[in-house]
Amino acid sequence: MKITAVFLFIVFISWSCILQSQPLTGIQLNQDGFYTHASKIAVVTSPVESNMFYLLSVNKKDTLYKGMLSAPETSAYSSTTARIADFSAFTTAGKYVLFVQDAGIRFRVSGIRQ
Repeated sequence: MKITAVFLFIVFISWSCILQSQPLTGIQLNQDGFYTHASKIAVVTSPVESNMFYLLSVNKKDTLYKGMLSAPETSAYSSTTARIADFSAFTTAGKYVLFVQDAGIRFRVSGIRQ
């Protein structure tokens, strides 16, 4: 009985570690913040039906920018299908949340700086 409990505990801890190593969101960014007049691009790797993405206030109550996702593209080197969210036209400094409607995907954009 004790061995079974220890075994189950080890399996649970291992599974938890595996789940934590997986990305929690289908939105990928290669940086934490952006300059106001530089390009600002995110890659959506989760399958979504919506063609829209939104920049929201941190409290998620206000939509500050909306844009169209690119058409889905599949890499020649993997099976991942990606769509681009280009919010380069948004130039207001601050902290925001990037949201993709259908999947409920959120990623905090830590800052857009001067």
